Amino acid sequence: MAFSCKRYKHVKLKTGIRYIVLISILPLLLATAAWGQKPIRSNFRADFCIPVITGNYALRTSFSEIVDINTSYHFTIAKKLTVGPAFSFTHFTIDSLSNPGFNTRMFILTPGLDIGYQTFMGDNSIFTGSVQVGYSLNRFTNVFSDTSRTPTGYNTNALSIEPMLRFYFFTGDRVALGFKVSYKMIFQPFNYRDIYLEKYQVFTDKQSRGNIGYFNAGLVFLIGTSKRAFAILLTKAYYNSTAIA
Repeated sequence: MAFSCKRYKHVKLKTGIRYIVLISILPLLLATAAWGQKPIRSNFRADFCIPVITGNYALRTSFSEIVDINTSYHFTIAKKLTVGPAFSFTHFTIDSLSNPGFNTRMFILTPGLDIGYQTFMGDNSIFTGSVQVGYSLNRFTNVFSDTSRTPTGYNTNALSIEPMLRFYFFTGDRVALGFKVSYKMIFQPFNYRDIYLEKYQVFTDKQSRGNIGYFNAGLVFLIGTSKRAFAILLTKAYYNSTAIA
């Protein structure tokens, strides 16, 4: 059984590394292909995703994923390069089947900076690739120690990075809907003993090692903040005027 768990962890780790490499390289390739196209102006984005924990084994088998919400504001500063502030909220809850009577919840709050590229793919769709670098505030609530029946909290903080890809379809002049995939890595190990989880489960030291990481997939929304930004008719007019000139 130990060999099986070890092999499973190794496969999941390799999968997580592949996700990071793939999602990190694709924005650069797409940016090269899109160079010279018309830049998009400022816009607001909101993402609603379901996370899947892929990192630390103890975290992956003890918690259930609830939601990941990401909001960001983007400015086009040069060609297709965008930059802007971002904030994400992630919620995990303890797996009640594996830990009956345990009600600990984990909240991850991450302010950060989004840097990336975006490009039109025809008149009715946009593709974006970016990397968000932030500082994650990891909050555990309803933590019960061995000596107290009063719930307390446990907090950790760490740097994080999240490469992501988004694809949007226009539903109006300034509104677009689409989907997103990303992988978030928080450079903070999860130790199940910090939240007194050993009362219900026991993990080996190897199973409790590894940073917090999870894959995200879900729906995304984009809203242009000026009429010039995402009006399809103005985009066509731009290309026509450029051709005439």
